[in-house]
Amino acid sequence: MIFLNHILSWDQTIFRYINQQLKCSSLDRTMPYFTHFGGARFSILICILLLWLQSGSFTNIARDTIIALAGSHILVQLIKNFFNRPRPFLVLPEAFVKESLILKDYSFPSGHTTASVSIATVFSLYFPIFAPLFFILAAVVGISRIYLGLHYPTDVFIGAVLGFVSALIVFFI
Repeated sequence: MIFLNHILSWDQTIFRYINQQLKCSSLDRTMPYFTHFGGARFSILICILLLWLQSGSFTNIARDTIIALAGSHILVQLIKNFFNRPRPFLVLPEAFVKESLILKDYSFPSGHTTASVSIATVFSLYFPIFAPLFFILAAVVGISRIYLGLHYPTDVFIGAVLGFVSALIVFFI
């Protein structure tokens, strides 16, 4: 129990730093755009684009991306409904959250981060030279979720692990 309290305390401290101490007008403008790279619309658009490009290795990329996203999304929803963790802006009165982004589901784990890391991992396995770019973009999605007051760092971390492992399983099986 002491270990869990320590993690939760660390979680809130890191959250407050990213959500409040890093706050500036340029991030206020850009983070809402970056956060959408992990959203359903973007993920589905990527899958549709890959299906449309289906030829050669794009057939395998499309298949692996769709399966990794679907599998990880199912896991995220099961975990969210099991843990029922309220979003930070509901618990921490000082949390900054943009009204247009307020969500009603649970916080743990971050589905946007899971999706972006899942896609980044699949793409990195097929195009390793671009792996740093893919993972930087996925990391920015995760950080944006914290910056915008929607997730704690542990939500993002576990979401990243789920996305990464899901993609690896799909790729290597």
